[in-house]
Amino acid sequence: MQVKWSRPQLGQDVHVYLPDGSEVQGERYRGRTELLRDGIQSGSLALRIWNLTLRDEGRYLCDFQSDTYFSDAALELRLMSSGSDPLLHVSVYKDKGVSVTCLSAGWYPEPNVLWRNSHKKILSPESEQKLRSDNGLFNVSSTVVMTKSSDPALTCALSPGLPGPEKVSAIFISDTFFPRVSSWRVPLYLILTICVCFLPLVSLYLWRIHKEKGAMYTLLKGSHGRPTDVTLDPRTAHPSLELSADRKSLKNIGTRQSLPNGLGRFDVYSCVLGSDGYELGTHYWDVEDCGSPSVRQRKGGPLPRKMGGSGANDRKREGKKSEKQPKAGLFFCHFQAKHIVEKPESFHVLGPASPISAPLGGTVLLPCHLSPALSAQAMQVKWSRPQLGQDVHVYWPNRSEVQGTGYQGRTELITQGLAHGNVSLRIQDVQPSDEGQHLCEVQSPSHYSTALLELSVTGSGSDPVLHMAGYKDWGVWVLCLSAGWYPEPHVLWRNGRGETLSPRSEQKPCSDNGLFNVSSSLVVTESSDPALTCTIKAGFSSPERETTIRITGLFPRHAPEMWAFLIFLPICLFLVPLAVYLFRKLQVLKGEVSKEREWRQFLDKAEVTLDQSTANPFLVLSADGRSVTCGILWQDVPKSDRRFDPLPCVLASQCFAARQHYWDVEVGEWGDWAIGAAQGSMESMGAFQLSPDVGVWALQCQEGEWSALTCPETPLQLESAPRMVRVHLDCEQASLAFYNAEGMAHIFTFTGCSREPLFPFFLLWTSGTQLTILPPGHRKTVEMDRTTRTVTPKMGKRQGSLIELLIMPGQS
Repeated sequence: MQVKWSRPQLGQDVHVYLPDGSEVQGERYRGRTELLRDGIQSGSLALRIWNLTLRDEGRYLCDFQSDTYFSDAALELRLMSSGSDPLLHVSVYKDKGVSVTCLSAGWYPEPNVLWRNSHKKILSPESEQKLRSDNGLFNVSSTVVMTKSSDPALTCALSPGLPGPEKVSAIFISDTFFPRVSSWRVPLYLILTICVCFLPLVSLYLWRIHKEKGAMYTLLKGSHGRPTDVTLDPRTAHPSLELSADRKSLKNIGTRQSLPNGLGRFDVYSCVLGSDGYELGTHYWDVEDCGSPSVRQRKGGPLPRKMGGSGANDRKREGKKSEKQPKAGLFFCHFQAKHIVEKPESFHVLGPASPISAPLGGTVLLPCHLSPALSAQAMQVKWSRPQLGQDVHVYWPNRSEVQGTGYQGRTELITQGLAHGNVSLRIQDVQPSDEGQHLCEVQSPSHYSTALLELSVTGSGSDPVLHMAGYKDWGVWVLCLSAGWYPEPHVLWRNGRGETLSPRSEQKPCSDNGLFNVSSSLVVTESSDPALTCTIKAGFSSPERETTIRITGLFPRHAPEMWAFLIFLPICLFLVPLAVYLFRKLQVLKGEVSKEREWRQFLDKAEVTLDQSTANPFLVLSADGRSVTCGILWQDVPKSDRRFDPLPCVLASQCFAARQHYWDVEVGEWGDWAIGAAQGSMESMGAFQLSPDVGVWALQCQEGEWSALTCPETPLQLESAPRMVRVHLDCEQASLAFYNAEGMAHIFTFTGCSREPLFPFFLLWTSGTQLTILPPGHRKTVEMDRTTRTVTPKMGKRQGSLIELLIMPGQS
């Protein structure tokens, strides 16, 4: 069949679909049209047009033709553009009253302008212009004249010819007549304001960007936290070492001192320990090497020391002396210990750390969940207001629920998520009294935990009305009035240059329903910017509302001060190019800070745990899902379509499809394994060659030989075998990189990885091999005791990355 969209009145083809499946776009519509092919099977011939212009408006014809049938249909396309918010310009009108002009731009089709007073009476404009610009859009200027007998309230409303959103601005003008403004005073003070304020403001902003950039570099450089206060322990010092009085420095005096033989004192090596030890967290301290030739640098395990007593405790190790004298300077040393305490059947209740915002009269969800995600169906879940001693919602183990007083019919526990540890609460028809702390308590027969959440309520009031109340202090007294806000709103006055102005007075009384009414006043003098904006906002998440007016010709007349204007004009002309230069420099600094923040995202370590449902029956997973060991016995495990068989593999529970992520894997000093990432759709049954062709991108260590599992394999020559490997996945660049986690030395990078979500992948070739995923925020110093290594039989024989299992279930 053939489908043809055209403009019959212009004789133009828009889009043609031919029987052979090819498509032709009209000359004016090239790259802007698309026939929705998904609907052709069901008889839909819809056409999508992008980047609409005014020339696209008009009549369209859709022709359908097959070998035996022809039909067409005509459509009318109408365009609409909603312009800017109306700006009210107030000025003197021929000494008869006040002229109010409503200005707006960017409308299509030609808009309707409607003036109304406080009694909803429609007023006739004194003059009205609707000029069409070169781009075809309409700019509107409509003026009404207010006299002493006029209604002081005035509203300008604009709406397009077609049904569309209406935009409104309101003003209230008292019956006071205002004097005229000197024609030279306004430009004089405008220039003066630029000279005095513009350059310091730009300099201040530039300084803040510099400060932010410096803080970012400091954060990246010192991301390990604050230095630990370390003092030396004289009881462990070698007799030839002399410690300072504050135990912060030491030197080798070359001769042995007469010291008591205490337990733990070093006797062979010139060493000393710190006074404090560390078991949890990350710590670092700075050491200044003054270039003494007696300082030794040692790699490897802990330094030996001569312990008191005899037998097994008297251990001495020989270290090879370094012939290279270390350079003087500042060195960094990192130490980290990991301590795991298992608490059966324990859990934590977690909630958001930042306050939750809710609209007044709306619905809010208070998130709360258990970690780990245990089922809470047989637990007691209680939401309460601890500061008020008030229950909000209680869920009992028998699955009954009780709503607290004041919350009847307004709360709902998300019971569908209880099986997965989700104990979130939904509150409807939010009231001001709901604001404050909410406590989430979960209690099981053996454990109890709580989480505290902060709820903030916001209510957006009416659009501000600017009331020109009269004459005060040789200027115009303007009040900003609005009602129905919660919590207590902030009022911000700005001029046309965006500068913040201080109000003369401000009142925010609270009504009986708990909502706030706002009245803020400001005096606009002859030196002020003619444009004035009042903005009101309650809280960070509440939408702001604002109204703008421009006042000219209503100020006292003064003698012109041309000489001052002519003096400051050259200064202003000098400041303009200087300001342009500073703003360009500002943009460059912003770009640098943005790049630093993007790199900072790389430092966010991914939370990775192993998925028991994918583990081969020979693999034994730890309780926390972070460690896997290859055993020698086939385990009786539940059947799963995702479980690997016969390959001894396991996937992580998490998958990644966007941004950058990394995880550290402790591989130790021996064992045969492979780690990397795999597609969730890869085959889990059967033996096959592991490579990117089957959806696996991995690094392998086999009998001490390292290789990348490409097709064919890529052998890798490493200076030293890493004990911890960092896997870095960049979903945006579709790359997977491997690094030595202890020194960040690059090992290998896969490019062109799949755009599908990827799962961390682990494979253990031989029994006894163990892999451990280090948790976020922790680093572990790997020490392998080679005396405990035992030779265990391999699970199978392997060719490259292909395994053939020799022991199957049910065999011995």
